[in-house]
Amino acid sequence: IMAKGPAFFEQLIFAIMRRINVMHLCRVTSYDSIAQRANVQPLALRSDNAKRSLIQDAMVLNHCRETIAVGKVVCVVFADRDLDNFNGRNDFRLSSTRMHSLNDAVIVGVYG
Repeated sequence: IMAKGPAFFEQLIFAIMRRINVMHLCRVTSYDSIAQRANVQPLALRSDNAKRSLIQDAMVLNHCRETIAVGKVVCVVFADRDLDNFNGRNDFRLSSTRMHSLNDAVIVGVYG
C-alpha cells in the first residue's frame, strides 16, 4: 500500500490542477463594445488536438477597449471567485462557491 501512496497523491494533485483555470491565450470571436464583453476561442488545443470550448462573455478591461477586435489574440485570466454580481462599481456578494472558473473570464491584454 505504501508503494502506491506517492503515485496516488501525484494523480490527485494533477487532477486538482487540471480544474484550476489561470490564464489562456485566446482569439476574439465576437466583441460587444457597449457591454465590454467578448467571446474568445482558446488557442491551446486539447490533448486530442481538438479545440477547447468557446469562452463566452469575458469581461474586457478598459485599457483593452481601444485595441481589442475580432481576430485579435488576447490574454484571458480567471477570477479567484465568481463575478456574477459584479457591476463594475460597487462591492458585491458572491453568488456561488465557484473558483477559477471559465465562467469568470477577464481579458487583461491584447497582443499585436
